[in-house]
Amino acid sequence: MSTLAEQTKIAKNTRFATLGRAVADAHRAGLDTKLLLAELATLRAQEHQVSDRQVAFAGLARQLGDAHSTGKETAELLARIAALRAVEVCGNAS
Repeated sequence: MSTLAEQTKIAKNTRFATLGRAVADAHRAGLDTKLLLAELATLRAQEHQVSDRQVAFAGLARQLGDAHSTGKETAELLARIAALRAVEVCGNAS
C-alpha cells in the first residue's frame, strides 16, 4: 500500500474513532448524541458510495477488457463507464 493510501486510511479511521469517542462521552454524560450520530451515518454512507463506485468501475473495466479481447462491441460499455466517471468527477452524468 502506498504511503498516501496508508495516510488516507489512517485519517479515515482516526475520524471515525474521534467521533466514536465523542458519542461515547456524550452518551455517558447524558447529552444528546443525534448530531454526532448523523455525522457518523453521513460518513458511513460516503464510504458505501465510494465502495459501490469502485466495484462498478472494476466490473465495467473487466467487461470492457473481455469485450475488446473477443472482438465484441464496446460502445455501450464505454458510455456506461464514462457516465459513471462523470458522476464521480462532476457530480452529474454529463
